[in-house]
Amino acid sequence: MRQLVRLVDNLRDESGGAVRSKPQLQRRPVVLRQAVEQAVEASRTMFAAHGHEPAVYCRDDQLTVDSDPFRLAQILTDLLSSCVKQTMPGGTISLTVERDGDYAVISVCDADIGTPPDYLKDVFGVSGYSRALGTGSTFTVRLPAIVTSASRTRAANAAEPPTTMKDAKARRILVVDDNTDAASLLAVLLELEGHEIQTAAYGGDALRRAELFRPEVVLIDLEMPGIEGLEASRRIRARPWGKDVVIVALTGWGQEMDRRRAQEAGVDLHFVKPVDTTTLLAGVARALSDDRRVNLS
Repeated sequence: MRQLVRLVDNLRDESGGAVRSKPQLQRRPVVLRQAVEQAVEASRTMFAAHGHEPAVYCRDDQLTVDSDPFRLAQILTDLLSSCVKQTMPGGTISLTVERDGDYAVISVCDADIGTPPDYLKDVFGVSGYSRALGTGSTFTVRLPAIVTSASRTRAANAAEPPTTMKDAKARRILVVDDNTDAASLLAVLLELEGHEIQTAAYGGDALRRAELFRPEVVLIDLEMPGIEGLEASRRIRARPWGKDVVIVALTGWGQEMDRRRAQEAGVDLHFVKPVDTTTLLAGVARALSDDRRVNLS
């Protein structure tokens, strides 16, 4: 709504003859994770229409820049729109936020046919990279980062890293999602953390694999063909080996009723897509260290 109000104000200025040679920026501190999540949420209908799955990876929840939030949102939604149009249905579009020295870096990666490098530098005002035709493209926005009290506190506590699944022993994790690209990407990230991973594309397959694999953690999408995630969670929880499994819902369903239904089905943690992997891993780590069977989200 704020975006729409700002857009209408801009249009009103232009119609009144207040057109300027350069856009007037309204700069203020902007937390990038919030800006990215808003851009993804604003693009959700577009993602759904093309059958795409967004994936957000934010390595610093408080990374802040001095920017115009409206213009920044325009940049991000324009990049996401371009990636959606160039990616085949069912592909994954990832958006990563990280710090690089004094800069905040936002990278948008798609799975398109790839773009010739010479064309990238001519068309886009942000940096663009494509390894080769057929390999997809990455578009990067670099902005000066600003120091906040939260970032100073994190720097002071650098010797005490936040709890993640890497802090604990390697775990057997089953990733269940009918979006195979998203499942594969999450599996790779978890394998890099040292865990043993198997994937399943739907509920029935998940139940068969779980019976043999005996996972300690199940990351499961709730909306799948056949046996959907809630029913699969109930059946896993009902098995003798399933009472201590940490079941984590990764879903587009985020209403209070959805969370209650998931908890009733035996789900321990409930995350709404797109999921920040740092938050996900920290939440699972806490659940694994907690002897109580309670919902921790």
